[in-house]
Amino acid sequence: MILGIDVDSVIADLSPAWFGRYNKDYNDNLTNDRITEWATEKFVKPECGIKIYDYLTDPTLYDDVEPIQDSLYFINLLREKGHRIVFITMTPIETPGVKFNWLVKHGYLKKDEKHNYVECRDKSLINVDILLDDRFDTIRTFPRIGVIFDQPWNRLIGEYTKDKVFPRVKTWQEFYTGIVDGIWLHPTARLRPAQVEAFDAILQKMRQTHLDKNADYSPANILGTGEIGLVTRLWDKMARLMNLTGFRIEIASSTFAEPLQPKNESVEDTLTDLSVYAIIGLLLRQGKWGK
Repeated sequence: MILGIDVDSVIADLSPAWFGRYNKDYNDNLTNDRITEWATEKFVKPECGIKIYDYLTDPTLYDDVEPIQDSLYFINLLREKGHRIVFITMTPIETPGVKFNWLVKHGYLKKDEKHNYVECRDKSLINVDILLDDRFDTIRTFPRIGVIFDQPWNRLIGEYTKDKVFPRVKTWQEFYTGIVDGIWLHPTARLRPAQVEAFDAILQKMRQTHLDKNADYSPANILGTGEIGLVTRLWDKMARLMNLTGFRIEIASSTFAEPLQPKNESVEDTLTDLSVYAIIGLLLRQGKWGK
């Protein structure tokens, strides 16, 4: 898999260096355990306020930042298992590349591995299989599998929202075990990885086919005849498929009546089933089904 890993407070222990500079300037004793939500400015002295973030624009800050325990060890183990590690971080505009240099300095990346480093504001746009991050809102809006790296500022919001449970790990050992055991993956993705990968590839090809054909002669070809025309097209393809696979079709008579009112399976369910079975047929022919 492609694993997206946040930098600050996931592999880089930012707080001691960051809060250390603030404490010195404002005669305070701010520590991690006092920060119970993401808005750090709420926990500093009023005369500091949002100026707490000015420290993050100092390119020398990361000279004093140390790695989080065991993070490099388990990242290297994950690489040995064949996973690609991509570091994804939200960084101030004033300090581009500072965290990349930190990653190189501490052995997480080599100088020629810029392709495994991303600076961005919206991590939901990044196409990785699993994202590990300490910001709850980032995990909440991530469209694939997001895992919360436990910190004091992401605990009070809890692991539960109205309709979703967000996985949480407290150590790098827990994250490594979760990846190796596939505990956050759908059972099919865990047991049949080649099948799922091929399924996704077909979906992408189907999307491109739809776009290309739609540009040529749609939407009039469908709107002109509606669902009756759609069913006719589906039957045409089904008759062709049955002939190609050895069935012989004889039609004695054909009639049309008012549509039935479904009690269990709707038209929408049926069309979805047809699309899935079509992909399953392609997977069978590719030899990827069940693998």
